[in-house]
Formats: sequence, structure tokens, C-alpha cells
Amino acid sequence: MLALCAMLGLSACEPLNTSQPTESPSLKTLTLASNLECPDAFSADADHQPEPPALDTPRALGVSASSWAGSPPSFAWPITDDLNGFAVTIAGIKYGGWKAPITLEPGIGERIVSIDGPDDAVLMVVSSRDWGTNPAFQEGNLGVHRSYSVKGCQNRRTQFPGMILVRGPACVVIRVSDPLAETTSTISVPMYGGACN
Repeated sequence: MLALCAMLGLSACEPLNTSQPTESPSLKTLTLASNLECPDAFSADADHQPEPPALDTPRALGVSASSWAGSPPSFAWPITDDLNGFAVTIAGIKYGGWKAPITLEPGIGERIVSIDGPDDAVLMVVSSRDWGTNPAFQEGNLGVHRSYSVKGCQNRRTQFPGMILVRGPACVVIRVSDPLAETTSTISVPMYGGACN
């Protein structure tokens, strides 16, 4: 877990803080980009692409994420330590997180990835330039969106970092839309003991 914490660069590996959040006067809010393209991916190197997703990886309209199968069975609410969850504080609100990088198949064009519900769940799709490196990101001082436009690289698979955040057990519904074909598909992601029907 410590390696994951170091990779993410979040102050999420500490127990949930029950005191009131304090703002640093010098720390500005980072509003995540809502439009991401090939240069925002984990590797913009044309010679590198993510491994193909496993056959059982949840997918929709050319977008896949192994994390869409749900958070690990040991993750439960409330989070008491790093064995039963990944505590994250964003803008002073306490969440349980699960890393959710998404992979786009080559040349699929634009996809809109949105969170349909529940209302208090948060989806992050992040530029690799900010993931774990921007001080505002590290402090959880973020502005997030309900949906993100993602465009992959033309000739190779593309992966963007991200997370799903919940405030308790939930079935998080992720919607993937192809605006050109006007088609939509949803994925239901069980988080922190939440059940999806």
C-alpha cells in the first residue's frame, strides 16, 4: 500500500482526519482538465502502449478499466486502516478511493466518460502531468467534473490515470458515450461493499 501511496502522491495513506480542514493560503485549487488527449496519457511516447486488457476486463465502447470490476473485497466502510480501504480527502471531504486508470483502444475517437451516480461519488480522469506531481493534487485541493472527454492516440492504446471515490458503500455507475455515433453504454462498479444488481 505504501508503494501505491508514493505513486499517487496523495496524503491518502494516513488515517482519516476528523478535524476541520484547513486551507493553505499559498495553495491554489487545481481544476482537473475535462478534455484529455494523447499527450495527457501515461506515456505520450509513440513507442510505448499499455498491455492489452485481459478478456474479462470490464469495457464499454472501446474503453476499458480493470478497476471497473470493483474495489478489492477487503475494502469496507468505514475505513479504519490501509488494509480495508484507501482514504482520500478532496476539498475537505473524506472519501474511500480506488485507482481507476482507463484504457482506450487505438483510433476510437472521442469518448465521454461520466459518473451517473450516486450523486456523492466522484470520478477523476487525470492528465499524467498532474497525477501525483502537482502540489494541489497531492493535498487533495481539487476541482473535479461529472464527465470527461477523452481522445486516445490514433495508432496505439492509450491509458489515462484516474480514481473512483465514494463516501460509503455504493454501486457507482460509469457511463461511456460515443458522441459521433450517439451511442452509450454503462458499467456498474461495486465499491466498498456496495452491491450492484
